[in-house]
Amino acid sequence: MSYQSPPPFPPQPPQGPPPGPPYPPYGGYGYPMPPIIVPQSGGGRSFASAILTTFAITILGLSLTLNFYFLVVAGVSSLAGSASPSRSDVLISGDLGQ
Repeated sequence: MSYQSPPPFPPQPPQGPPPGPPYPPYGGYGYPMPPIIVPQSGGGRSFASAILTTFAITILGLSLTLNFYFLVVAGVSSLAGSASPSRSDVLISGDLGQ
């Protein structure tokens, strides 16, 4: 028995729709390109608004800085001191009027 090569496959039809014509450049078909619209600024802020915003940002920054400082101090004092960083005295017996 001799080896016979298989019959050739028929050409496959192209998959999907055929490609369309290339897109024309923007502004094609005789229409002019639309103008570029630059957004206008909303105007300057008032002086009072700028001062109040600066004041609010300053207070926020100071608050955050103080909170961070207090956290660091509390952490260092708890590491350097006893097990509890604060001390409280409880009166078990005695005069309540003192």
